[in-house]
Amino acid sequence: MSNAITILAALIAGLLLGIFAAGVDPRVVDIADAIGTLWLNGLRMTIVPLIVALLITGIATAARAARAGRQTARALVWFIALLWASA
Repeated sequence: MSNAITILAALIAGLLLGIFAAGVDPRVVDIADAIGTLWLNGLRMTIVPLIVALLITGIATAARAARAGRQTARALVWFIALLWASA
C-alpha cells in the first residue's frame, strides 16, 4: 500500500471516528479541540525557528557571495593591470 493511500485511509478513518465520537458524547469535541490546539502550537514552535534560521542562513550566504564577487572583480582588475604593465 502506498503512502498516499495510507494517509488518505487514515484521514477518512479519523473523520468518521470524529463524527461518531461527537454523536456519542459532545464533550469529545472539546477534548479533541484542546488536543488539536496543542498539536498546532507545537508545530508552530518547531517550524518558526527553522524558517528564521533558514532566512538568516540565506541572507548570510547571499552577502558572502556578493562579497566574493567584489573580490573576484578586484582581483581580475589587478591581473589585467599587471599584465598590461608587464607587456
